[in-house]
Amino acid sequence: MKRALFTGLLAAVAGILTTGIGLTGEAADLAGGMARILQDGDTTARMRMTIEPVGGGERTVLQIRSFSRRGGDSAVVLQRILWPAARKGEAVMVRQEPGRPAGAFAWRPGQTGALEVSATSPLWGGDLTHSDLTENFFLWPGQELVGGETIGRVNCRILESRPAAGQSPAYGKIRSWIDPERMVALRIVKFDKSGRPALEIEAGGITRTEGAVYLPAELTFRRTGSGTVTIIEGSGLRREAGHPDALFDPAAMGNVAPEEKQTDKE
Repeated sequence: MKRALFTGLLAAVAGILTTGIGLTGEAADLAGGMARILQDGDTTARMRMTIEPVGGGERTVLQIRSFSRRGGDSAVVLQRILWPAARKGEAVMVRQEPGRPAGAFAWRPGQTGALEVSATSPLWGGDLTHSDLTENFFLWPGQELVGGETIGRVNCRILESRPAAGQSPAYGKIRSWIDPERMVALRIVKFDKSGRPALEIEAGGITRTEGAVYLPAELTFRRTGSGTVTIIEGSGLRREAGHPDALFDPAAMGNVAPEEKQTDKE
């Protein structure tokens, strides 16, 4: 989960731009490398999400378990709240099919079945949308290097990704500041259809994991006009031999895995 959220999020860029065929080739290499990191198969992870009002006030803290399946240009993510106890069992599912906008579903204990919700609506009331969980914009057809910048002494390349018509419900383009040495995004800015910044993501605490993959310990999300800041800290990411297909059936969202029946604390 941490890898999935992270890789499609942040980027650092520096260096002198090339032109013509060389630029196109480098952009394709960067986008392809980042896309492959996102396509990490079946995984399970635990995360802590904190939603803080910008002007002060009561914050919301959630402990969440996430199940995901990513491959090719499709993805599905199921998230279930573990804590606080008053919200334990609430779940959301987001499905991304090739060439189509994401679809999203929500379930609460006591509901007869899952309800379809807008993929562009806030995830758990924070700064992400549901579609932010599954949208692999490094696979979009438009990939171009547009500049370079240094972030925290890291020279990065700025990759601009543009979707095909109807491919993204919310964004017209996304810019990623990518460290090409570690293949990790340190900053991501998502722009709405009018070209205005809609969501900014910053990565912190970059560390090397198994397989020489670099991941952030923390992601910070700021959506324009939301009045909040969302911080995600991930832990316990593990690869699975294969989740059962039934896990990603919206009709089965009320089912609780045995490991989730334990009492969880903040």
